[in-house]
Amino acid sequence: MKHVVSRTWNKNTRSEKIKCVVRALSSSGHTEAEYFKGRSYLTTFFLGKGQPTSVEEPDNWNQVKISYQKKDAVEIFDSPLGPDGLFFDENFTESEANQIESILCDNEIVTWQGYISQNKLVKPILVSLIIIGLFFTVFSVISAEFIGFLLSLGMSLCFMLYLLRR
Repeated sequence: MKHVVSRTWNKNTRSEKIKCVVRALSSSGHTEAEYFKGRSYLTTFFLGKGQPTSVEEPDNWNQVKISYQKKDAVEIFDSPLGPDGLFFDENFTESEANQIESILCDNEIVTWQGYISQNKLVKPILVSLIIIGLFFTVFSVISAEFIGFLLSLGMSLCFMLYLLRR
């Protein structure tokens, strides 16, 4: 499973991008897109997805599931903070996974590792923030500041997870 992101996604272009992905995948196999209206992103983060309801009108959704060859391929959750999604590459052979990832990339939906590799400044900035956070963690332990310790350790862990998530 790979994490996917898109920085060019917005309310006006999201349905067209999904249609382009479905059209491109349909040329080589059975493809379906199901649109859902569910919990907000923040609520989903803390309480889980819950039971999203299926919607017919593509402009009224905040979640979409794309299946390819009757297997889950991509799941995208849209929110005001931007789209967040998963690409289920383990459901496909390596050539199929590469084909799907290429189609997603053509429609400006890239995997997290692809996004980091495209933006050369992201990785050094994240590494430097991790180092600064660890420095402040050690400094907080030496000065016996429990709150500072928790905050700096939390900052370091968040940046590490952000860098390593897939």
